[in-house]
Amino acid sequence: MPTRAKSSPVIAAFRDAVARSGFEYPASIILVFEGGSVMHGASVGSDDHDYYGVYVEPPAVRLGLSPKPHHVWSTSDSTRRNTAADVDLMLYSLTKFAKLAANGNPTILHFLWVENALGANRWWEQVLAARGHFLARSHLDRFIGYAEAQLDRLMGRRARKQHRPELIEQHGFDTKAAMHLMRLMYEGFYLMRDGWMSFPNPKADYLIAVRNGRYPLQQILADFEGLKAQCLREQQRSPLPEAVNLGEINKLLAQVYQGVWNGTQGI
Repeated sequence: MPTRAKSSPVIAAFRDAVARSGFEYPASIILVFEGGSVMHGASVGSDDHDYYGVYVEPPAVRLGLSPKPHHVWSTSDSTRRNTAADVDLMLYSLTKFAKLAANGNPTILHFLWVENALGANRWWEQVLAARGHFLARSHLDRFIGYAEAQLDRLMGRRARKQHRPELIEQHGFDTKAAMHLMRLMYEGFYLMRDGWMSFPNPKADYLIAVRNGRYPLQQILADFEGLKAQCLREQQRSPLPEAVNLGEINKLLAQVYQGVWNGTQGI
């Protein structure tokens, strides 16, 4: 990780996670942020910490026979649920990030609007300058698809990846899944209407209320259907283009990789 990184609790925790995870190229990281409920403004104090980053692999890795498109590590494992003391680390190569963002992955699109804990990194600033090339009206389909997957888990139509019996016992349904359902829909709505996303989520107070069980399930289902209809209307008049600009994304990747490898100054 570059030595010019800001001194902050996020950076300190991120450095520790990177070191403990055994990631081999810390100096290649160009974006760092804490995601999850903290980023969305919907944390209730019991959440684990999700740290994300983007890195530019060395030439021998990017061009060689052993590519490293991502690096994932956690203090937990699949045998138990994460607690507030746990840390998840998710690092993506620049190419992997670009592919997922161009495909409209909601989680990866967050990267284009979060504050970089490293401060002003010239290479990530170059990516942000080309942000519009990653956006398209068709991305709404992914947001709705991810939201409907949460809905299926909420309604028992799909096995839950994270079973939360204490929430079901207390509220009658998994309120955290309900919160994610509505979060995804609001993100899609604002992206279609305004052409960007904001963090924390402008509806953070509502999301916390959903998570705390202040709304009955039927109200949440009605809110979902109403917001879905709004999203589809906004999609038709969105300022976003019909499709992403793959040609410009490819140029961007070539420029950033070559710039980093050559040690040039970027934009």
